[in-house]
Amino acid sequence: PNMNLRALTALYSVAIVHLILTPYTKVEESFHTQAFHDVLLGFQSPDGNDGYISSFKAYYDIYFRLFPSLEPLECSKNTTITTACIIKSSFDHLSFPGVVPRSFLPATVIATIVRPVKFALEFALGLISVSLPNKFIYQYLCRAVLGFLTCTSLSSLASSLPLSPSSKLSFILICVTQPHLLYYSTRPLPNTFALVLTTFAFSSWFRGNCLTCIYLLIVAVCTCRCDVLVLAAPVGLSMLATRKVSFARGVAAGFAAVVSSLLLAVPLDTVMWDHYSKPNPGLFGRFLWAEGVVLLYNTVENKSSEWGTSPWWWYFGSALPKALAGGSVFAVLSTVTFNLNGKESRLRLSLNTKLLPYTVPALAFVCLYSILPHKEVRFIMPALPLFNVAAAQGLGGIIDVATLSWFGDKKEKG
Repeated sequence: PNMNLRALTALYSVAIVHLILTPYTKVEESFHTQAFHDVLLGFQSPDGNDGYISSFKAYYDIYFRLFPSLEPLECSKNTTITTACIIKSSFDHLSFPGVVPRSFLPATVIATIVRPVKFALEFALGLISVSLPNKFIYQYLCRAVLGFLTCTSLSSLASSLPLSPSSKLSFILICVTQPHLLYYSTRPLPNTFALVLTTFAFSSWFRGNCLTCIYLLIVAVCTCRCDVLVLAAPVGLSMLATRKVSFARGVAAGFAAVVSSLLLAVPLDTVMWDHYSKPNPGLFGRFLWAEGVVLLYNTVENKSSEWGTSPWWWYFGSALPKALAGGSVFAVLSTVTFNLNGKESRLRLSLNTKLLPYTVPALAFVCLYSILPHKEVRFIMPALPLFNVAAAQGLGGIIDVATLSWFGDKKEKG
């Protein structure tokens, strides 16, 4: 437990430094940044009253009445206050929709966690008659919670590794010294939300809880990033090949994840995006599965290429070496076992395949993703923790041999 706390402290400290040094967001982060703002600061009714109570009515209508009305989102102060009116008055995503619709579920979860902190902060400041100069602090709070979840998932993964203590420590050191992973840990991107779920999934995988791993991966596919499917498929095949899970149980876990995820995300996004009142229903009829639309846009229609393309080798030739930094060298060394003969002090090397069931799916994920012409580092972020695990074994093996050689010699001479 103490090691986990120290690991979390180290990871989170670096993440917070990144957050403080880079407080502003870019265009890809604009939707979730605005969703944090609108959900956290309360729905506003058309009559101008505080919509906090109305927000509960809105969510109740969304989940228990499913579609409270089929009227377009056209509201005025003279209209009856309906869920549609509350959404129209409180959110601006319909006026600035972006290229594709994104799910409100991840931002809603983060904002819900932060909301009690917001009330406590405002209450404390009210006691001393001080008000916040602006609302920027709320972005810090939401991103700090997201960073905490990311770092907790990485700490959980470190503690689950079937490796030596030096390798577990190496995993933390590699994560905190890499330029991309903890920088992105607080960025309000769908990729970061997916990273949290996939890293917790890998932690379950290393602990032998394969069904939990499958469940979390599919939840990430349905609610955060549809392209996690390209990672989930090789992971599932690896589990089948190593007889860690049966095909029937794996399918059952995936099916349960699909059903539970869509039951949460589809009603919420359908209402929030006013999809049920559109005259021309989309691919899923009057229902809106946001990540399904993204999947169609990026793969089938290949419209992501309009935002730039890179050669097929870009991930392996540029993105991964930069993202992993020195970890790429140690990842290669993870396939080698270092054996030290105590009497002759001679180093012997042998093949180590211990982590191949975990690293091969990560490599397959990057290879498959390389087919898509439009490439960005953040697209392969879910695989970075697995590469770091391999790098940690390589570095940890070197540390163990060096320690044994140095202190073994000292002990014999003493």
